[in-house]
Amino acid sequence: MRAFLLVSLAFLVSVGAVCAASQPDAGLNKPVTVAVKGEALSDIAAILQKQTGVRLRVSREIADQKATVFVDNKSLGSVMNGLASLFHFRWSASASGENRVYTLAEGAKPGQDRASLRQEAIDHAWEELRRRTEQMAELSSKSKDELKQMDDVLLTKYPDMDNPRVLAQLDILRRLRKDTRLAACAAFYKTIPKNVLDALWEGANILYDSACDDKEWQPPEAPAEEIGKVDRPHTVNLRLSVNNDAGNINLVMDGWISFLPGGGCATECMFLGTVEIGSTQTEQHATLPRKPADEVLRKKVTLTTADLAGEAAVPEQGTSTLKPYINKSDLLALLHRKLGLQIISDHYSDWEEFAPVKDASVKDVLETESDVEPSALTADWGWDGKFLYSRVRDPQFFEWYELPNRLLRQLRAAYAKQGYLGLEERADISVLPDEQGALLESACRFLGLPNMPYLTVACRKELRLYGLLSKQQRSQAFHGGIDVEQLTPDQQAALGCLLSPENSRMDNGMHPVGIYMQGRRLDKPADPSAPIPVALEMKDDGIDCRFMDTIQAKGKPSDWIKADSLDAALRQAQKTRPAAKKEDIALQSKRLEYRMVIRFSDGSTVEKSLSIPTYTRAKWSE
Repeated sequence: MRAFLLVSLAFLVSVGAVCAASQPDAGLNKPVTVAVKGEALSDIAAILQKQTGVRLRVSREIADQKATVFVDNKSLGSVMNGLASLFHFRWSASASGENRVYTLAEGAKPGQDRASLRQEAIDHAWEELRRRTEQMAELSSKSKDELKQMDDVLLTKYPDMDNPRVLAQLDILRRLRKDTRLAACAAFYKTIPKNVLDALWEGANILYDSACDDKEWQPPEAPAEEIGKVDRPHTVNLRLSVNNDAGNINLVMDGWISFLPGGGCATECMFLGTVEIGSTQTEQHATLPRKPADEVLRKKVTLTTADLAGEAAVPEQGTSTLKPYINKSDLLALLHRKLGLQIISDHYSDWEEFAPVKDASVKDVLETESDVEPSALTADWGWDGKFLYSRVRDPQFFEWYELPNRLLRQLRAAYAKQGYLGLEERADISVLPDEQGALLESACRFLGLPNMPYLTVACRKELRLYGLLSKQQRSQAFHGGIDVEQLTPDQQAALGCLLSPENSRMDNGMHPVGIYMQGRRLDKPADPSAPIPVALEMKDDGIDCRFMDTIQAKGKPSDWIKADSLDAALRQAQKTRPAAKKEDIALQSKRLEYRMVIRFSDGSTVEKSLSIPTYTRAKWSE
């Protein structure tokens, strides 16, 4: 407790200590009034600077950190101290007098910056998934009765079900009992040599083919039979991979079934295991000032749906019934409006259905436990005699998902101008961490953006490569091309992933086997005579519009009409139905078409399509 008080006090006097080291700054006593929700610290600093004339900066590492601030006529110094105390950041001053600049920066220990903390959590989840997978492989030989007996023993020994590892083991036991395919795949995993498994857990893809001449890369019969349960001749190709997808570390076995003779194929996907990033680590609680706050906490408040006017309240998607959703900042805004509380809080893009309260104490509102975990509404609070503080219990988890406001403003501006997100915007999205991409896809209706299939887009690898290019490189790509030698290591790795034969199996019938990472086969030396990519070029193929005659479609399926305009589509429709009218023709899709052309040292080329949807399944309007 004593250490905690000393830490809090150190942050609260940080601005005063900086001033005492030089000369007092009267500007810190100037009053400020701020009412912002979810604004970046850099933008909040600009607001404070505009009101007082005191020069404020925020370091690049934390400039995008979002905060919610509701203060009325409070001194600038107290608000600066409040922000530093909330996030455990630190103010420093440079120069003196009129040239003095205050800079807010991280106070974290070396090696504990956000990027390293995120990577630490990913590594932890990766290791936990490998541990669970090896446990599942050992259990795969057990009978269903044996698995049920082990399940009963665990339930008897741990009736409270509060041990994460026990819960994970129960999940494995029950999945093995219910899914014979999973048991077969787990048994297959147990037979894989250690050097191959080590490569898998280093990020490589492991590929097998039942028709391969090399027995080392033929999958055992059990998983091949389970995945390939069809009643005509076929071969089975398997790919085993570990990936970071939307905040989860997944071990996936993909199966391709190729039918013989005559061709054709089908696919199967088995998730052997999943661990959510951060879920296996101890939840972190914020260290906040805790002066006596009985008078504040006992205040009563009633919150109704009508109070949400002017705050975020979004109907549930796909329904006509209004179900308001709020985030923590919306809730704090209501407390400020109703009770005049002075509030400094973090902000994260996490929404839940609004639950009205009647004559509830502020303490009860602040300490409401969410049914959804993790939740940004489940937060720690603090009070220093001036400000009410709120900080999520596991900020690292939410920081991985949070999207910077500068990117959201860019995307909203593009959507407002064009009515869609084009190549440049989607390329910028493609290079986001997977967690941020998942949030953008799932929460677009709350963020003022159109529905966006980020993770399911067919040309994700192409977009990622283009997204990694600088603005100058993108321009060069459309005007003659770029030499591959000029690409950065990250860009060359993305190109390797795009060209890897493992990604071409569905397009050209190839069935590679072996260990692959970033487009290179690791278990065999590279062929020195093989052509290498030397140039990258982008081509703009214009707009692809597809229409449909809706009248004809009522009687029987109508083929899409590919045309450059509504009039051209009408003329084509009238060839099969002379009575067709303009109002009968509906636009089904409108896409921007691009090609990425990769040139090789032997003169050959590989072309990859990038198709950007701008308009789908809507009535045409001029």
